[in-house]
Amino acid sequence: MKIIKYLPYVFVLILTSCFEIVEDVKVNQNGSGTYKIIVNLSQSKSQLDKIKTQDNIQGKPIPNNEKIQSEFDQLLNKLKQEEGVTNVLGTIDLLNYKLNLQFDFDKIETLNNVSPKLIQQYVPGSVYVPIQVKFDGKNYSKSYDQNLLNEAKKGIEQAGVLLSGIENAKITSITRFEVPISKVENQNAKISSSLKNCILQLQLEEILNNPDNQRIEILL
Repeated sequence: MKIIKYLPYVFVLILTSCFEIVEDVKVNQNGSGTYKIIVNLSQSKSQLDKIKTQDNIQGKPIPNNEKIQSEFDQLLNKLKQEEGVTNVLGTIDLLNYKLNLQFDFDKIETLNNVSPKLIQQYVPGSVYVPIQVKFDGKNYSKSYDQNLLNEAKKGIEQAGVLLSGIENAKITSITRFEVPISKVENQNAKISSSLKNCILQLQLEEILNNPDNQRIEILL
Protein backbone atom coordinates (compact mmCIF):
# COMPACT_ATOMS: atom_id res chain seq x y z
CA MET A 1 0.00 0.00 0.00
CA LYS A 2 1.56 3.25 -1.11
CA ILE A 3 0.02 6.12 0.84
CA ILE A 4 1.15 8.82 -1.57
CA LYS A 5 -0.46 6.98 -4.48
CA TYR A 6 -3.89 6.96 -2.86
CA LEU A 7 -3.78 9.98 -0.59
CA PRO A 8 -3.18 13.34 -2.31
CA TYR A 9 -3.90 15.10 0.99
CA VAL A 10 -0.78 13.59 2.53
CA PHE A 11 1.19 14.60 -0.54
CA VAL A 12 0.04 18.20 -0.11
CA LEU A 13 1.02 18.11 3.57
CA ILE A 14 4.50 16.96 2.61
CA LEU A 15 4.86 19.71 0.05
CA THR A 16 3.86 22.44 2.50
CA SER A 17 6.16 20.98 5.20
CA CYS A 18 4.62 23.40 7.68
CA PHE A 19 1.64 22.17 9.66
CA GLU A 20 0.54 21.25 13.16
CA ILE A 21 -1.54 18.33 14.32
CA VAL A 22 -2.94 18.28 17.86
CA GLU A 23 -4.40 15.03 19.16
CA ASP A 24 -6.27 15.40 22.45
CA VAL A 25 -7.64 12.32 24.24
CA LYS A 26 -9.59 12.42 27.49
CA VAL A 27 -9.76 9.03 29.20
CA ASN A 28 -12.21 8.37 32.03
CA GLN A 29 -11.54 5.73 34.66
CA ASN A 30 -14.10 3.38 33.12
CA GLY A 31 -12.35 3.52 29.73
CA SER A 32 -14.79 5.87 28.04
CA GLY A 33 -13.68 9.27 26.87
CA THR A 34 -13.41 11.93 24.19
CA TYR A 35 -11.12 12.02 21.17
CA LYS A 36 -10.25 15.31 19.47
CA ILE A 37 -7.93 16.09 16.60
CA ILE A 38 -7.00 19.44 15.08
CA VAL A 39 -5.09 19.76 11.80
CA ASN A 40 -3.80 23.27 11.22
CA LEU A 41 -2.16 24.23 7.93
CA SER A 42 -2.84 27.96 8.21
CA GLN A 43 0.87 28.80 8.28
CA SER A 44 1.06 27.42 4.74
CA LYS A 45 -1.98 29.33 3.46
CA SER A 46 -0.19 31.22 0.67
CA GLN A 47 1.48 28.04 -0.56
CA LEU A 48 -1.75 26.04 -0.41
CA ASP A 49 -3.64 28.77 -2.25
CA LYS A 50 -1.17 28.38 -5.10
CA ILE A 51 -1.41 24.59 -5.04
CA LYS A 52 -5.21 24.77 -5.31
CA THR A 53 -4.97 26.62 -8.62
CA GLN A 54 -3.33 23.56 -10.21
CA ASP A 55 -4.96 20.33 -11.37
CA ASN A 56 -2.07 18.20 -10.21
CA ILE A 57 1.46 18.28 -8.89
CA GLN A 58 4.02 15.74 -10.06
CA GLY A 59 1.12 13.71 -11.43
CA LYS A 60 -0.81 13.73 -8.13
CA PRO A 61 -4.35 15.16 -8.45
CA ILE A 62 -5.21 18.09 -6.21
CA PRO A 63 -8.76 17.77 -4.81
CA ASN A 64 -10.98 20.84 -5.06
CA ASN A 65 -12.94 22.31 -2.15
CA GLU A 66 -16.13 20.49 -3.07
CA LYS A 67 -14.42 17.10 -3.03
CA ILE A 68 -12.64 17.81 0.25
CA GLN A 69 -15.87 18.94 1.92
CA SER A 70 -17.80 15.97 0.53
CA GLU A 71 -15.31 13.42 1.81
CA PHE A 72 -15.18 15.10 5.20
CA ASP A 73 -18.98 15.00 5.46
CA GLN A 74 -18.90 11.31 4.54
CA LEU A 75 -16.38 10.72 7.30
CA LEU A 76 -18.61 12.41 9.87
CA ASN A 77 -21.60 10.35 8.75
CA LYS A 78 -19.61 7.12 9.04
CA LEU A 79 -18.52 8.02 12.55
CA LYS A 80 -22.10 8.72 13.61
CA GLN A 81 -23.03 5.18 12.57
CA GLU A 82 -20.25 3.50 14.53
CA GLU A 83 -21.26 1.50 17.58
CA GLY A 84 -20.01 3.10 20.80
CA VAL A 85 -19.39 6.49 19.16
CA THR A 86 -21.52 9.52 20.10
CA ASN A 87 -21.49 13.32 19.94
CA VAL A 88 -19.62 13.49 16.65
CA LEU A 89 -18.64 17.06 15.75
CA GLY A 90 -16.46 18.31 12.95
CA THR A 91 -15.64 21.44 10.99
CA ILE A 92 -13.31 22.12 8.09
CA ASP A 93 -12.20 25.63 7.17
CA LEU A 94 -11.06 25.53 3.55
CA LEU A 95 -10.20 29.22 3.55
CA ASN A 96 -7.72 29.08 6.42
CA TYR A 97 -6.93 25.35 6.14
CA LYS A 98 -7.98 24.12 9.56
CA LEU A 99 -9.81 20.92 10.48
CA ASN A 100 -11.45 20.00 13.79
CA LEU A 101 -12.93 16.62 14.62
CA GLN A 102 -14.13 15.15 17.91
CA PHE A 103 -16.30 12.35 19.24
CA ASP A 104 -17.01 10.47 22.45
CA PHE A 105 -16.23 6.76 22.78
CA ASP A 106 -17.71 4.28 25.24
CA LYS A 107 -14.53 2.24 25.74
CA ILE A 108 -10.92 2.09 24.60
CA GLU A 109 -11.68 -0.80 22.23
CA THR A 110 -14.08 1.47 20.34
CA LEU A 111 -11.31 4.01 19.76
CA ASN A 112 -9.06 1.26 18.40
CA ASN A 113 -11.86 -0.05 16.17
CA VAL A 114 -12.73 3.38 14.77
CA SER A 115 -9.22 4.56 13.90
CA PRO A 116 -8.74 2.18 10.92
CA LYS A 117 -12.04 3.35 9.44
CA LEU A 118 -10.91 6.96 9.65
CA ILE A 119 -7.93 6.27 7.42
CA GLN A 120 -9.90 3.94 5.12
CA GLN A 121 -12.04 6.94 4.17
CA TYR A 122 -8.98 8.37 2.44
CA VAL A 123 -6.88 5.27 1.76
CA PRO A 124 -9.13 2.61 0.20
CA GLY A 125 -8.16 -0.91 1.22
CA SER A 126 -5.93 0.23 4.07
CA VAL A 127 -5.26 -2.42 6.72
CA TYR A 128 -3.51 -0.06 9.12
CA VAL A 129 -4.65 0.52 12.70
CA PRO A 130 -3.35 4.10 13.05
CA ILE A 131 -3.76 4.37 16.81
CA GLN A 132 -3.18 1.50 19.20
CA VAL A 133 -4.38 2.29 22.73
CA LYS A 134 -4.59 0.17 25.89
CA PHE A 135 -6.01 1.10 29.30
CA ASP A 136 -6.95 -1.01 32.31
CA GLY A 137 -7.79 1.77 34.76
CA LYS A 138 -4.21 1.99 35.99
CA ASN A 139 -1.90 1.55 33.00
CA TYR A 140 -2.29 3.47 29.74
CA SER A 141 -0.30 3.09 26.54
CA LYS A 142 -0.57 4.56 23.06
CA SER A 143 1.42 4.30 19.86
CA TYR A 144 1.00 4.84 16.13
CA ASP A 145 1.15 1.91 13.74
CA GLN A 146 4.80 1.17 12.89
CA ASN A 147 3.98 0.10 9.32
CA LEU A 148 2.01 3.29 8.76
CA LEU A 149 4.94 5.40 9.94
CA ASN A 150 7.33 3.47 7.69
CA GLU A 151 5.01 4.00 4.72
CA ALA A 152 4.77 7.71 5.47
CA LYS A 153 8.56 7.99 5.57
CA LYS A 154 8.83 6.20 2.22
CA GLY A 155 6.23 8.52 0.75
CA ILE A 156 8.19 11.57 1.83
CA GLU A 157 11.34 10.16 0.28
CA GLN A 158 9.46 9.37 -2.95
CA ALA A 159 8.25 12.97 -3.07
CA GLY A 160 11.89 14.08 -3.02
CA VAL A 161 11.58 15.89 0.31
CA LEU A 162 14.30 15.63 2.95
CA LEU A 163 13.11 14.91 6.49
CA SER A 164 15.32 17.77 7.63
CA GLY A 165 13.21 20.01 5.41
CA ILE A 166 9.99 19.43 7.35
CA GLU A 167 11.20 20.79 10.68
CA ASN A 168 8.06 22.94 10.91
CA ALA A 169 5.74 19.92 10.90
CA LYS A 170 4.73 19.48 14.54
CA ILE A 171 2.58 16.85 16.24
CA THR A 172 1.27 17.34 19.77
CA SER A 173 -0.39 14.56 21.75
CA ILE A 174 -2.34 15.44 24.91
CA THR A 175 -3.77 12.76 27.19
CA ARG A 176 -6.09 13.74 30.04
CA PHE A 177 -7.14 11.64 33.03
CA GLU A 178 -9.52 11.97 35.98
CA VAL A 179 -6.85 10.97 38.50
CA PRO A 180 -3.20 12.04 38.96
CA ILE A 181 -0.43 10.53 36.86
CA SER A 182 2.26 8.68 38.80
CA LYS A 183 4.79 8.00 36.04
CA VAL A 184 5.32 8.49 32.32
CA GLU A 185 7.58 6.31 30.18
CA ASN A 186 8.77 8.76 27.53
CA GLN A 187 11.57 11.23 28.13
CA ASN A 188 10.00 13.78 25.80
CA ALA A 189 6.65 13.84 27.62
CA LYS A 190 5.68 16.39 30.26
CA ILE A 191 3.13 16.17 33.06
CA SER A 192 0.95 19.22 33.75
CA SER A 193 0.92 21.00 37.12
CA SER A 194 -2.42 19.34 37.91
CA LEU A 195 -0.70 15.94 37.40
CA LYS A 196 -3.71 14.82 35.36
CA ASN A 197 -2.52 15.71 31.85
CA CYS A 198 0.38 14.39 29.79
CA ILE A 199 1.74 16.43 26.87
CA LEU A 200 4.04 15.03 24.20
CA GLN A 201 5.16 17.41 21.47
CA LEU A 202 7.41 16.23 18.66
CA GLN A 203 8.52 17.25 15.20
CA LEU A 204 7.38 14.87 12.47
CA GLU A 205 11.05 14.26 11.66
CA GLU A 206 11.64 13.00 15.22
CA ILE A 207 8.79 10.49 14.92
CA LEU A 208 9.71 9.14 11.51
CA ASN A 209 13.44 8.85 12.27
CA ASN A 210 12.82 7.14 15.60
CA PRO A 211 9.29 5.72 16.09
CA ASP A 212 10.08 4.98 19.75
CA ASN A 213 9.79 8.72 20.37
CA GLN A 214 6.01 8.62 19.92
CA ARG A 215 5.30 5.57 22.07
CA ILE A 216 4.02 6.46 25.50
CA GLU A 217 3.18 4.51 28.65
CA ILE A 218 1.46 6.18 31.59
CA LEU A 219 0.96 4.83 35.10
CA LEU A 220 -1.81 6.35 37.21
